[in-house]
Amino acid sequence: GPARHPYPRSFTRLRSQLQLYPDGSRPSEVFENAAATVRSLGANCLPLAIAVAMHLYPFCVLQSVPIPLLSVARLKRAMLLRTIRSRSLILANTGSERSNGTTTPPIATRAADGVRINGRCEYLSLSSVADIVLFKAQLAESDHVVLCAADLRASTVHIGPWKFSGAMELSDTSAVTFDNHRVPEGHYLIVPDDAGLGCITDYQRSWFHLFIAEIYLARVEHLGGERTEEVTRLRQESLRLLDEFAVGA
Repeated sequence: GPARHPYPRSFTRLRSQLQLYPDGSRPSEVFENAAATVRSLGANCLPLAIAVAMHLYPFCVLQSVPIPLLSVARLKRAMLLRTIRSRSLILANTGSERSNGTTTPPIATRAADGVRINGRCEYLSLSSVADIVLFKAQLAESDHVVLCAADLRASTVHIGPWKFSGAMELSDTSAVTFDNHRVPEGHYLIVPDDAGLGCITDYQRSWFHLFIAEIYLARVEHLGGERTEEVTRLRQESLRLLDEFAVGA
């Protein structure tokens, strides 16, 4: 729609006022720093707050998920985080459950220059402004999964029209299609589709739900509601579980 054209300019002005790259020594500290950003947005505009959360929660997961000290994955993570921070990149994330609704889920094929991605993800927030999209693709002719951090601004990536109208346009949500899109070495990780991957998926989902709760609580408080003692207790317990998370536990 017409609103899509000024969206990147408006978002650029807004992001100068936001803390989009939170840090902290513990996951709960990282979350608290990021939650301040979505609360400030959520009080006035739920769709925009949800869109920004779709950058913040994968960023928080990326830097907080426990990875063995001496591993290729840890090195790749450090390099990716350094690139995101130094270039002030915006992340986007596609949900695996949502992508099940498409007839062409992403497939990764090994190539001499990395992996090549073909397929479509139905829901991608921040589609007009994100630089990198994080997603899972099935590795062709195997039972392995490829975790990718792909460049969204390449000519082999096609962003569809906005999915929603009205106020929800501000979530900037579209389908994204990959047409023989190259993901180079260092920007993907091949993992078995086992319990470890499922555990990481659950960890990611936990962060997402915490952010959504913060956004709606901020909106309720702005409208005059009160945060109950029960909600506060659940929030504190959720942050404790984040601090004690371990893959496989």
